[in-house]
Amino acid sequence: MRGSQEPTFFARKERDFHRERRRGEAFRKKNVRAERRFIEGAAFKMAITIRGGKESLRRIVSTNIRQEADQ
Repeated sequence: MRGSQEPTFFARKERDFHRERRRGEAFRKKNVRAERRFIEGAAFKMAITIRGGKESLRRIVSTNIRQEADQ
């Protein structure tokens, strides 16, 4: 197995991780505002899930989408 060029499982995992990170950095440089809104949205949803469970999350997310459409 040592002679083959196929990367090991861990080497492949690490390579993919770095590849994703590079892609993410390029994306963030281009689109910082969207990234920030995405992170804020995720944190917001997390807080709601912790606080009130799925029903309120669904209600708030739907109103959130409506507000964004209005703007």
